[in-house]
Amino acid sequence: SLLTSIVQVTSLVSGSYSPEKSGEYDPETNEVTWTIDVNKEGHEFNQDVRIEDVLSNGLRAKDIQAVKITKANGSWTPDSSDTPKSFTQFPVNLGKLGSDDVYRITFKTVVPGNVKGATLKNTANVVSGNIKTPATTEVPTQGDPLLTKGVIGIDAYNKKIKWRITVNKDKQQLKNTIITDRLPK
Repeated sequence: SLLTSIVQVTSLVSGSYSPEKSGEYDPETNEVTWTIDVNKEGHEFNQDVRIEDVLSNGLRAKDIQAVKITKANGSWTPDSSDTPKSFTQFPVNLGKLGSDDVYRITFKTVVPGNVKGATLKNTANVVSGNIKTPATTEVPTQGDPLLTKGVIGIDAYNKKIKWRITVNKDKQQLKNTIITDRLPK
């Protein structure tokens, strides 16, 4: 299951302004997909808007995209007439925004093995002129045990037990690893 966290932060840019940042951890891919929504309130930005996101914990952004979004039936969805713009790194520059210019920036990070099971905290800053508005969220990650062992079948007639040992499901980098399984006599 995906774990989600959304936090809104408010500051003043010609009225209330709340960029939104959220993240979802996918244990199957070991990635967090981060989302930053900008200008849902429909403000005019007369100076260029850029999104800064400094990652910690050894995280690196990949697959960064910005796409205009529109509100239909109460939900924000990508604007079908807008082609997503790809970026290789932050900052993401959106230029001047009109009241109809609402953007969603998405990107992914791979969770390093040394931080699995921790809660990742991340802040993006929406910057226009001398105004810097942060949006922060926390995403819990879950790590699998390094080793699991269990019975998958018992043949009582032949007095045999079939075992399954799973090692390193999280695909962490391991060095000089030895697995020993001692069964009682």
